Amino acid sequence: MALSAQVSFANAIPEREFVRRNFPAFEEVFTHIMMNLDSYCDECFYGIAKKPEGYYLSATPFEEGQPTKYIKVWDRNAADFVSFDISEVASDKRLGQEPPEEFKTNYQQVNFYDFNLYYGYNGWIEDTRALLNQYPEKTAEDLEILARSYAYEATEAAHPGVTQNYIDLSGLFEDKGYAKVGATQMLYFGEVANKSLENWQQLERDYPDYIGVTGDNVDFLRSNEYMHLWVLAKSIKATMLTATFEKNLYYSESWRQFAFNNLNACEGGGILFTASSQDTYPLLYEQFKFGTRSDVAVINTSLLNASWYWEMLRETTDNLQTTIKNKEFEFLSDKPIFVDREKETLPFKQWLQELLKEDTEATYRLAPRDFYINYQGTNLDLELKTPSLFTSDIIVLDLLANNPERKGYTNAPYGMVSIGLYDHLAATGRAFSLVSDKMATMQDIQALESVEELVRYTTMDYLSAMGTAAEKELSTMSYLIINISPIFLERREAITDMVYRQLPVSEIVNLEDFALLDALNAFYEVARPEVCGEIQLELKPLVEDKILNITAMNKNLNDDIEAMERIFSIYAHFRVFDIPQRSSRVSDEDIVLTQMERNILTQLQEKAVALFESPVVRQRDLTLRKVYRLLRGLEVLGLE
Repeated sequence: MALSAQVSFANAIPEREFVRRNFPAFEEVFTHIMMNLDSYCDECFYGIAKKPEGYYLSATPFEEGQPTKYIKVWDRNAADFVSFDISEVASDKRLGQEPPEEFKTNYQQVNFYDFNLYYGYNGWIEDTRALLNQYPEKTAEDLEILARSYAYEATEAAHPGVTQNYIDLSGLFEDKGYAKVGATQMLYFGEVANKSLENWQQLERDYPDYIGVTGDNVDFLRSNEYMHLWVLAKSIKATMLTATFEKNLYYSESWRQFAFNNLNACEGGGILFTASSQDTYPLLYEQFKFGTRSDVAVINTSLLNASWYWEMLRETTDNLQTTIKNKEFEFLSDKPIFVDREKETLPFKQWLQELLKEDTEATYRLAPRDFYINYQGTNLDLELKTPSLFTSDIIVLDLLANNPERKGYTNAPYGMVSIGLYDHLAATGRAFSLVSDKMATMQDIQALESVEELVRYTTMDYLSAMGTAAEKELSTMSYLIINISPIFLERREAITDMVYRQLPVSEIVNLEDFALLDALNAFYEVARPEVCGEIQLELKPLVEDKILNITAMNKNLNDDIEAMERIFSIYAHFRVFDIPQRSSRVSDEDIVLTQMERNILTQLQEKAVALFESPVVRQRDLTLRKVYRLLRGLEVLGLE
């Protein structure tokens, strides 16, 4: 594909800068498409592509081998949106207000569309590298884009067709699962993996204070990439590459402490379910590099939907009993499994055995709304809160049912809501334990001591090193403290005193991290309300300056809207997400605001009105909805 020249003669600026300055935000493109898209496509699925010539609506046929059609919606040369015609792919099925299901994948990647120069189509990495290779001097953003593009390519080289990064190597290689791949495939993987690491290393060397697109510092990003590639190398049994990556792996002392806290919250032989790279890779590093708590099986639930990962876990984890082998995994992944609200409650093991024996031509399978599993000598009743089950969900339940002697834990409790496990989780340390009696567990002195130990390590330096994970760490710690049994009231007060000393309000405010401030304020709302006033007063000059400088033209408008939501929470004493419940149970007479709170919220309201009326925000559907939700919350407060 021909690329635009390095210098745009029409704009007299380098092409990479033109893309960064003038291509619209993904949300604007999405809104433009939804305002003009009126039908589904019967024979294809829609997507969005950010290409050198502009933004496109893509229509990819379900039938393999057929080319994707690209319909331009924003033109790079005109630097403007254009009308588009979908008659060639449109069906008779009309599109309502909700976008097609497949657009969810695109919107989950909104940050990467806005960050990457090009994205969303096979060939984006070639176009990106062709453009960036024209510049001898690379910006920090250039290096991160290159590093990520090679990492995506390495993932595809190891297991073609498993992930969705708009890179397709299935014509060259195949996914062999957990098995040694051929020499050519292994060489390819090694080359692109090393190029990814070279770019991360240069980024860390040239821009040591850089914060990446995910909000993490470059030191953590580089460490996580090494771990990601280490896991992939293990999965294709690339022994020499695995050893090479191991020699260069490291995490900071703070992340090692994080891993230590998680692993040591588990009893011997426990199964610890994790969800993201942040809460998984540091733990694996601590285990294999230092031998810390290697008896704990760390299992990432996001990866459990990949057959190679599940196969590797079974072969490399001692004493892990399961019903689901390769054949069963393939069976469960073959068709969707929907939750039938009318279906009779069944023991999980009985349902699974019956399901695996099914021989039907139906295009889907059914699960009951309620399961119960025998866990540690007790039946746990699980109410599913999801319309459908993933293979990973079934594996989690199967592991708990088949390993009764191994206690279950998670460091991502909200990920357990959908399969009914959240109601059975007790706050016993950094990793939450699955128990039959939450009250009795929280009255255990060992649970209290584990919380005290965790708080000792939660210092300003620790939170600063956590980057984007700091809010989660503070929220988890707060939840643990608040849920300490009343029988330990004096020690709970002492723990709260420790938090106040170790995390001085003025120092937290100086970080200018509204998410972290919101989490700390939420803790004090319950534990020590008088400190909330101290936070508000200390924060007031920063908040007023922040509100004043928010405009619809700001590059990071979404971040600004989120900051406004956090400010609302701190000064209104409830979150915008709770507006429906709040407005239904609280009368105007019940709302008591201090004059300072009322002044800040009035300023926030004036800014929200200005944003709501802005033509820029009107072109961003989801941002407009967020601003409207904020205005509704402010209306509940009755400020006028």
